[in-house]
Amino acid sequence: MDRVALNPDEPSIVIRIATESDLREILIWLKEEFEQEGQGFWVNRELIEKSFRENLLWVLAVKDRVVAFATEELGIQETRPDARRRGYGTLLANHCIEIARQQSKPGIVIICCPPTSVPFWETLGFRVVDREADPLQAVKLLPNSRVLGNGTIGQLKIDLLQGYSDVPFGQTFETRVEQIDATYWDLETTFCEYVPSPDTMAKITLNGSQLTYEKVKYCSQFGLTREFPFSFMNRLIVP
Repeated sequence: MDRVALNPDEPSIVIRIATESDLREILIWLKEEFEQEGQGFWVNRELIEKSFRENLLWVLAVKDRVVAFATEELGIQETRPDARRRGYGTLLANHCIEIARQQSKPGIVIICCPPTSVPFWETLGFRVVDREADPLQAVKLLPNSRVLGNGTIGQLKIDLLQGYSDVPFGQTFETRVEQIDATYWDLETTFCEYVPSPDTMAKITLNGSQLTYEKVKYCSQFGLTREFPFSFMNRLIVP
């Protein structure tokens, strides 16, 4: 069954998994856009069709007319040219972001194509990784929070560093943790960070005592997990 999400503020707006009819409609407007303006995602139609076959192509329809589509995790998103600047793209993007959050994804990485789309993505909480890169990539982290119980409470600190140095890679992360047993501590806020290089160093400190200072790729024994290009931790492990 298709998953359906209604916008309560506008009942005529529906976000749902694409049908074959939707796909045909999307490809028609993409082809017209390419022929008239020489741009758009017509050149990516095979990826769009692949997403459709995998049941991962979302559409936003207004009164049964498809005005925007997106592949899951926002690999490709576009609003019909005659329906732009009405908030449809924001609604659809936020829907896909929420799906990723519900699936416990540590974050989303997108390519800002065209580069003029950067301000749009920044309003949704994405940050550009390197403004000199081509193509431009932007990332949005998706940390989760939990309510701690009545166990022993501690303080976790994670510093990501560039090699064996004091040069930081991103900001220091700190959160409260609750001791579950002699080995496991639950994090109040999950740690997640965009770390494309597994050789980035991680300094993990619990209650002021350093547990490790090692490359992130060697920190799985402490609960620091790699899911390229992210590193994340839901539960601290003290070996």
